Amino acid sequence: METLKELILQLLEKLDKISFRSPALHEQRTILEHVQAIMFQLIDKGENVDNQYMYRKVLSKFPSDTQRKVLAKKRTAVFFDMQTLLQLLDEAISNEELISRYMTNARTPNTISIDVNVV
Repeated sequence: METLKELILQLLEKLDKISFRSPALHEQRTILEHVQAIMFQLIDKGENVDNQYMYRKVLSKFPSDTQRKVLAKKRTAVFFDMQTLLQLLDEAISNEELISRYMTNARTPNTISIDVNVV
């Protein structure tokens, strides 16, 4: 059986291997879900994830524009921990998903047929 330390090391290795290949929103959402699962397991195993090193490591998994949005919100947070970071990432990605859906719908024009040959 694996020891607790080995399990924690495996989780940290999984976190290290996560990287984004494109800034696509669906990929960011998938990465966030993987990071959340790893963080919750690390917390469950008693690992301290509330430190600058882990915050930077998690943020580095996302494109710079997402990082900037999260860091801007972090400045106004009264209390900040890993849970807050994950929540801010979720909010930033959710906002972009909403904007993307809106922009896609806005680009789809309502077509009206007009007969220009009417005399």
